Amino acid sequence: MRVMRAGMALWAFYMAFSTGDWMLSLFGVFFGYQAWFNIGCCGTACAPRAATQTNAPEQPVHFEEIK
Repeated sequence: MRVMRAGMALWAFYMAFSTGDWMLSLFGVFFGYQAWFNIGCCGTACAPRAATQTNAPEQPVHFEEIK
């Protein structure tokens, strides 16, 4: 995914310079930022972080039989 964003950024910069459309360079900056810092447009939904482990003591489970 990171390589695809970098490719899109390079394409946007190339098109911005070759056509003279400088608004397209904003897309190049956007996709370049995403590729450089490895972040997605969906916040944490695209690359969720690993769950942190807690050192809380385990509590025993109590079951109650229902008749």
